Amino acid sequence: MDPGVNCSFTTQQGVATISLSCAQNKLSILPVYLNCNNWKQDFEDLYNWLLDYNGNNVMIVGDLNARIGEHQIETETGFLMASLINETRRACDKTADGNGLKLIELRIRMATLLS
Repeated sequence: MDPGVNCSFTTQQGVATISLSCAQNKLSILPVYLNCNNWKQDFEDLYNWLLDYNGNNVMIVGDLNARIGEHQIETETGFLMASLINETRRACDKTADGNGLKLIELRIRMATLLS
């Protein structure tokens, strides 16, 4: 019997998220817009939300107004689609800016805090 996927829209710590669950696996999708005119504050808010969040896995989607060039930080993952992730990122935009590097640092910090 296939349990299927359950989807719901929830508010977690005052932020609207999409929650997905299938059997024992849970994922929260966090839609994010980091405004380029207020990027530092928006990034800090996102960082603090992630630090305070004590739920299941989180996927951040949206417009982050950051350029990561060919940096790739996901070389190992537990997701079922891991075979679709290349060890090296091939991007048309080869430029990484300060915002992009801060996002990469955030991802590394979050992995360290959760492991």
